[in-house]
Amino acid sequence: MRFRVHHSMVARNRGRRVKTSALGVIHGLVAAGAILLTSAACAAPVAYFTDTGNGTVHIVDVATQTEIGTVPLDEEPEAVAVDSSGERVYVTGSDKVFVFSTATNSIASTVPVGSVPDGAVVTPDSKFVYVANADSASISVISADSLSVVATIPVNSSPFGVACSPDGSRVYVAHLTTGTVTVIATSTNTVVGSITLGGAPIGVVVSPDGAHVYAANLTLQNVSVISTATQDVVATISTGNAAWGIAVTPDGEKLYVAGADGSVSIISATTNSMIATIPIKGRPEGVDITPDGKQVYVTGAELGVAVISVASDTLEGFIGVAASSFGKFISSGVQEPPPPPPNITPAPIVQGWGLLLLVVCLMLLARAEMKKRR
Repeated sequence: MRFRVHHSMVARNRGRRVKTSALGVIHGLVAAGAILLTSAACAAPVAYFTDTGNGTVHIVDVATQTEIGTVPLDEEPEAVAVDSSGERVYVTGSDKVFVFSTATNSIASTVPVGSVPDGAVVTPDSKFVYVANADSASISVISADSLSVVATIPVNSSPFGVACSPDGSRVYVAHLTTGTVTVIATSTNTVVGSITLGGAPIGVVVSPDGAHVYAANLTLQNVSVISTATQDVVATISTGNAAWGIAVTPDGEKLYVAGADGSVSIISATTNSMIATIPIKGRPEGVDITPDGKQVYVTGAELGVAVISVASDTLEGFIGVAASSFGKFISSGVQEPPPPPPNITPAPIVQGWGLLLLVVCLMLLARAEMKKRR
C-alpha cells in the first residue's frame, strides 16, 4: 500500500516536472519576444552651438557638458532650431539653412532661403520650419518632408526672432526695426495680425500653455507680455538690460532674458516682475533651457556658454566653447535605433496566434504525459 502511494506521488511529481518544463519554455519565448519588442532608446539631450567667428557648430552633450563634435561650415552660422522628434537640427547661414542629422551629427542637406536668415523655429509636429529673412523682409516656410521652401510670406522689415504656439496654429515674428510683432496663421501661411511694441523687439517666445507671447526689446530694455487671445499687450516688464534672447521654463513660471550689455534677467511669469539679475561678462545673446527645466544655457559669454541653475538662479559655471546661438539650440534627446534581435536558434520566434497554439500543445502534451505515467 505504501508502495502504491509512493508510486502515485512519483507520477504526480513527474507530471509537475513536465508542466514546469513546459512553463520554462513558454517563459523563455515570452522573454525573447520582450527583447525583440524593446522600444528605441532615447539618448541624453544635445546642444548645438553656432560659432559665427570660426564658421563652425559645436556639439555638446548636456549631461556631461562636454564637446562631442564640431561641424565646419562654409559660412557664418547664426540661428538654431531643433525639432521635437530629436532627428534634425536646422542652422541658418547667410542665405540658406543647413539641415543636420542628429543620428550622424553631420549636414544632411541645405535649403536655399532669403537673405540673412536671422531666426528660425520648427513647428511642434516637426513638419515645417519658419525662417525669418532679415534682409528680404520675408518668412520662408520649409517642408521637413521635401526639404524645400513651400511658401514665402512677405512681412515687415528686419524680421528676427521667431516662435510658434504649442498647438502649431500661430507663428510670431519679432521685427527689429519696425517695433512690431507679426502674427502668422500656419494653416494658410498668411499674416493675420500685427502688434505694435515700439523700440526694437528681437527675441520672442510663447508660454507653454499658449496664452501669452513674450517679446524681448533691445532698445526699450523690457519684455512685452502679449495676450494671444486678444493680440494686446497686457504687461510690460523692465529688465534694465539690452534684452536680446528670451526663454521660458517648461512649467511656464520663469523667463530668462539674455542682455547683450552683460547680464541675464530673471522674471516671474506668474507675477510679471523681476526676480534677479546675474552679471555675465561678454555679450549674452541666445538663451535656452534644458528639457528637464533644471538649467539655463546662455550664449555670447566671454568664457563660453554660461550655465545657470533654475532652482537657485545662480551661475554654475561655463562650457568652454565659443557660441553665439540664437533660438532653440538644445534638443530633447536623439532617438536611437533598437538593438538587433538576439540570435536564438534553433527554436523559432513565435508570436500572436502561433504562440497561443504552442501553449495549448504543450499543455496537452503535459496532460498526456501525466496519464501515461499513472
